[in-house]
Amino acid sequence: MNDYYRELIYEDKVSIKDFGIDEKGSLNKLIYDKYMSFAPEMQITKSGFNSRALKAFNDAYYVCTTILSQTNTILPLSYYIERVQYPSVVLPIVYKYLSLLNGDNDIVERIMDLIQSAVQNESTWKGNFNHIEEITKRKKFKLQSTFALRELTPELLTKIRWWSITKHFKKDVIKILVRNLCKNESDYHMMIKAIKDAASEYEWNYNSTLSGGDYFDDETGEWSYYEDKPIDLSDVRRYCDELDKKAGQFFVRHDVNTLAPSSHLKRLLNQDWFDTVSNNVALYTIEWRNQMVDDLMSEYGQYIASEWERPKKSLIVKMALVGSLRDAGVLNKKSYHYFVESIFHGRNSIEGKPIETLAKYMGYGKKECYFEWLEDYVSPNNHEESD
Repeated sequence: MNDYYRELIYEDKVSIKDFGIDEKGSLNKLIYDKYMSFAPEMQITKSGFNSRALKAFNDAYYVCTTILSQTNTILPLSYYIERVQYPSVVLPIVYKYLSLLNGDNDIVERIMDLIQSAVQNESTWKGNFNHIEEITKRKKFKLQSTFALRELTPELLTKIRWWSITKHFKKDVIKILVRNLCKNESDYHMMIKAIKDAASEYEWNYNSTLSGGDYFDDETGEWSYYEDKPIDLSDVRRYCDELDKKAGQFFVRHDVNTLAPSSHLKRLLNQDWFDTVSNNVALYTIEWRNQMVDDLMSEYGQYIASEWERPKKSLIVKMALVGSLRDAGVLNKKSYHYFVESIFHGRNSIEGKPIETLAKYMGYGKKECYFEWLEDYVSPNNHEESD
């Protein structure tokens, strides 16, 4: 199957030697010499072994790069199985690579668990998995790649079939792509421009090829002289412009401490005032609030922590989150001024700021980069209430 996402994140190597199979004592040399030559799937014929080995290495590196590019999503194992030629050979290699990574990465750990579960149900996988573990045990290796995303260039981005990779220019898919794949603000602007240009080009090409005819358009209530309905992607282009303006919010310092804002936000939301103004006390429990803050910080922690560290911004961060919860439907729709008084028990000022100013800070909530995420986070709960 065509995998346009792969073109964005990984550039296939063209020679088996690019994987260091000639480097004495290297992991990839051991895999090439002792593992791939053992795997039955790689021994279809004597000729072409190197081309199959090259394909397997490239697939393994691509899968690792995909896994490590995810920020908050666990793709099913079937996603990778469908995209590699020899999954029973490749995924044990992936498991070995991931096991050598340093650091605590929940996504990596969960993918490794999925691979181990698959091994128990597939006899071929089990044989390959056990063999690679056997030949590498009691040996120390350093990974020959950090599985970094490939460099994005205008030339590369113009080759991507954005209609396919964005699943017909869906807004949520566009947001996930730019958030996951852009390493800096320059990448962000470049990718947004490429998607926006592609939407315009696709719209023009699609509409210009429509054959003549007429049909009744239910949306406009008028007859239209096209065999197929013309496509309108103007809202996609507007959405790209909105994302482009927010680029700076997603590229902030990565050395900030997220613990302080996380603990302060939980402490604020766990006070008695919350239940007084909550739309659903049974649903939005302390456990729910703590989990919501954890999930919020997982997604936007660096941005929030960077704002928190700026002089006198911590109060704005706290009030903006409360305002966001109100506007997302977690809290009732009373005025921001009412909420400030409820939280601070009628005090005239907080940290030198009058109540009116704090109420204004709450209004910032719906302008925060995480507000759309928060609306989506609570929307299933709102749907349940309406049912």
